[in-house]
Amino acid sequence: QGWSGTTFGDITVGGKVNFLSEADQAPVAMALRAMVKLPTGSTDKGTSSGQADFFVDYIVSKEINQRADLSGYVGAAFRADAEQGEQSNGLRYGFGVGVPSRSGLRFTAEIFGEKYFDDTITSGGLTAFDGSISDGVFPLRSPLDGALGVTYISSRGFFVGGGLVYNFAHDPRDEFGPYESETADRLSGQFRIGFHPGA
Repeated sequence: QGWSGTTFGDITVGGKVNFLSEADQAPVAMALRAMVKLPTGSTDKGTSSGQADFFVDYIVSKEINQRADLSGYVGAAFRADAEQGEQSNGLRYGFGVGVPSRSGLRFTAEIFGEKYFDDTITSGGLTAFDGSISDGVFPLRSPLDGALGVTYISSRGFFVGGGLVYNFAHDPRDEFGPYESETADRLSGQFRIGFHPGA
């Protein structure tokens, strides 16, 4: 299977419910977040597993001295096996800090990942563009990412931001054949825009 081109992928939707809030004089804020990945992508082009996946996270956050926001989450990912390959469920986690916590311009640092419950996955019948077939049992490596970013939050609640993500568990391309590794093999970018009525 070759390059998928510009193809619509899966959509993830979700929501969050707060149980405790520092605005109500609670010592920390706590929330439950639930998300579902909808299989809106193409299984033929490889941009979707064709199955719905579910995620749930327990979140805790705390503002320190009105200067920094600390937050962390732990949760679970529940994935259905695709038609031509297995997927692993996993334990999700993440930790982050945002400074200054009460400024319109906020800098963030995060580390997040997932511990897969399976060490291997089985694939059967996936055909690459060169005619080779991915069929067998393959080792599965748990992801671990770090991110640095900046976000501008307006007084009306609109926000826009961006950042860079570094994948600590990603191997350079020269370990997979006669390819030349690039500096950005482990890097990706993020861009976020949205609205938060409580900002």
